[in-house]
Amino acid sequence: MTTQIMAATTDDECHQLDSPWISITSGQVTLSAKSQPQAISTSEPFSLLVSICQNKKAYLGQLSFDAQMPLHKHGMNYQTSIIKLEEGRYIIQGSLLHMPGLWRFSFTLDSLPQSLFYNYVLP
Repeated sequence: MTTQIMAATTDDECHQLDSPWISITSGQVTLSAKSQPQAISTSEPFSLLVSICQNKKAYLGQLSFDAQMPLHKHGMNYQTSIIKLEEGRYIIQGSLLHMPGLWRFSFTLDSLPQSLFYNYVLP
């Protein structure tokens, strides 16, 4: 598995991911993400590469992640780990969606009063 991450030329410069399939904007915050492997399959672990910009600069804060099935009122059966790769870049490892259906990804940033949500339907 090869991870390509564009290095910032300065500590506060922000670069978005190439070809993200998750893109969320809230005020001055933009979060983009894509999975590895590219296609998420039921009961197969995956990682999310995440890039976060705040006020057009690399986000410097903490990130947490969760995934829930709102229609079934449960989440993942696995605890993820988040590694800060460089300023504004993170990798979320250990995610596993154990059944098909609607999942709500929740990205929590310590600089925002509420989480950023992305609805994903696992076929």
